[in-house]
Amino acid sequence: MLKKDSSFVEASLVLLVIFATLAYFVIFVQMSALIAILIVLMVLTGYVYWKDRSFDAIHKGMVEGIRPGIIPIVIFILVGALIAVWIQAGIIPTLMVYGFQGSVAKSQKGH
Repeated sequence: MLKKDSSFVEASLVLLVIFATLAYFVIFVQMSALIAILIVLMVLTGYVYWKDRSFDAIHKGMVEGIRPGIIPIVIFILVGALIAVWIQAGIIPTLMVYGFQGSVAKSQKGH
């Protein structure tokens, strides 16, 4: 079990360091976001080691934190894939063309 929970100030500082590290490497160093996330994970691993936490407790916390969000993530992935297929097949562009033609025709009738 975890020895002592972090205080609000300590958790806020860790979150600030995460955001600052991501921002620095993505904005100023022009590094890929994936590499910046890996660097943040290394920083967090050092923090966890410094706090003397067990890997099992961290893993359990990660799984418990991710579990409620898995279903919405899968739904978003499937919706994104469906929209990508519709765009590639030309369905979305066709609907946009017909929609714009209808709105232009209505606006021209009014003049």
